[in-house]
Amino acid sequence: MHEVLQPRVENPCLKRRCSHICLIGPDLKGSCWCPKELMLATDKLNCISFKDSSFLLIAFPTMVTKMFLSKLPYSAIADITKTKLISLTNVKPISSIDCIVQNMSLFFAVESGGFIAKSKFKENSLKDWKKIVPVEDSVTSVAVDWITGNIFWISTAKPQIQVATSDGLYKTILIGDGLYNPLCIAIHPPTGVLFFSKN
Repeated sequence: MHEVLQPRVENPCLKRRCSHICLIGPDLKGSCWCPKELMLATDKLNCISFKDSSFLLIAFPTMVTKMFLSKLPYSAIADITKTKLISLTNVKPISSIDCIVQNMSLFFAVESGGFIAKSKFKENSLKDWKKIVPVEDSVTSVAVDWITGNIFWISTAKPQIQVATSDGLYKTILIGDGLYNPLCIAIHPPTGVLFFSKN
């Protein structure tokens, strides 16, 4: 466009103070953008790493997927928002997962008994997993206390809520008598409260 045809306005990006890239739109307003490996924070000014954003872990029968919850540009959705962390083709289907974000540990249980396992995840991949708690019964739900590291789970054939240490030791039954059709368990570590739902 010839210089004479360009509107004379102050550069809106000077006031915007974007951390990385500022683009001027047709309305002559500046908006902040980020390189492909970063995303725009909620302040709409600064770019942050994907690892610093909120995410959701989703368990499928034979894999665990991590999905970032922040709004992303359409071009990045296919390869960044859904990242397969682990594929478990050599074990029974996954029945439940939980994680400790502080040390990036993923805990998962498998259907039809067997075990509860643990793995570390870093960026978009999981390190080798290992069995930590042998379980004789099916597990419908697992929850981990991120303060103590204790692992809680619900077994089904004998409806019970059980607990063990993070290395699988000192297994004990917390609630056994009078528990019918328990479905899900959750822990609120700061208050030490355990929640569970029944069918």
